[in-house]
Amino acid sequence: MALCLALAGCASSSSGSDGAQPAPLMHLVYIQLLDPGDLDELRADCVRLLTGIPGVHDLALGTHFESGRETVDSDYDLLLFMRFDDGDDYRAYVEHADHVALVDKWRARFRSLTVSDAWADSLGAR
Repeated sequence: MALCLALAGCASSSSGSDGAQPAPLMHLVYIQLLDPGDLDELRADCVRLLTGIPGVHDLALGTHFESGRETVDSDYDLLLFMRFDDGDDYRAYVEHADHVALVDKWRARFRSLTVSDAWADSLGAR
């Protein structure tokens, strides 16, 4: 069972020559590490392995922003955000050898992993 990874900086894979149209399938992964000292290595692995996967758009890696709001979840070390044009691109990503390698390497080093996938209802401002 393949899952996904992380966020803290920013990398991006082009969504086409115009780049204006956001992809409608959003993929977010919240990762809490057993050892937060592994964060930089995880970030580097995510950028190295995920940015070249076909169909991945707007890969972003980031850490929690402390807003002072009690309702904002801060129980993660790294957040991964990606967009896909459709479910086929998403499924190809999940099965891609680089994604599988990333998950296999890091799975035992996660305290927790939460994945959320959602269709975008509104594409908003471009």
